[in-house]
Amino acid sequence: MEQEIKINAKEIMEKLSKLQEDIEYIKKNMKTDEISLDEEMKLWEQASEEDIAEFNRKHNL
Repeated sequence: MEQEIKINAKEIMEKLSKLQEDIEYIKKNMKTDEISLDEEMKLWEQASEEDIAEFNRKHNL
């Protein structure tokens, strides 16, 4: 169980890192250093929902 938690935590951290890269890409391509809080929150929410769905699928929940 503890090993699964460590694996899940590692996967979540990797996804968060990827999301941060995606946000930087969006900022760069928008030709601005600012992204609205609403847009950033939507991206974080989407990543969280994907993580929850993946966890539930792995654990048959």
